[in-house]
Amino acid sequence: MARQTKVPSERRPNTESLNREQAVYETNLPRWLEDHRNAHILIKGDEVVGFYETRDEVLATGYARFGVVPILVKQVQDSEPIH
Repeated sequence: MARQTKVPSERRPNTESLNREQAVYETNLPRWLEDHRNAHILIKGDEVVGFYETRDEVLATGYARFGVVPILVKQVQDSEPIH
């Protein structure tokens, strides 16, 4: 029988912490679809840090600038991909 390991609360992802970033994304998405469709965006708090060609570029920039903290990284698209 597999043993479950509890993840300490300080290491669990906090989905509420990205609500602000998600609101910024949703508010601006119609405009961004016109100018930045398929680009990857980095948002921290209310700040739109920038648009990038690849997810790797976004992550490298985000972690270099903010450290390993929650950041919103999305590809600007009409709909969310299902994984």
